[in-house]
Amino acid sequence: ASRREKPVDTAAAALRLSVAKPESTTTAQREAVKLAADAAQEDSSGTTPFVATLPAPPAKPFAPLPRAIPDVHGLSVRQAVHALHANGFRVQLMTGPSGTTSPAAGLSAAAGSLVRLAGTP
Repeated sequence: ASRREKPVDTAAAALRLSVAKPESTTTAQREAVKLAADAAQEDSSGTTPFVATLPAPPAKPFAPLPRAIPDVHGLSVRQAVHALHANGFRVQLMTGPSGTTSPAAGLSAAAGSLVRLAGTP
């Protein structure tokens, strides 16, 4: 359907909403309503173009894939932290035998998970 064949009531309702509650409309919505009102004034057939703002689809939650925790035994603390970060893990330093991790090396954990690394800086 062309612009001229669209319903008048929805554009009028949007115009009333933008006037009644300007804080509840976005700039794009207000601009679309203004353009529709301007087009309606220029329209010789007396119809109002239809303006609809559709909601965005809901965002799909991102589920990080599990990955193996690298073996960092024998690396310096700096190298071990770099290796863990490079594999997508967050790192927390703790005291304990140098190069050990919790969860242990080789186990799977989701990207972004916290891995505790033991060692002395």
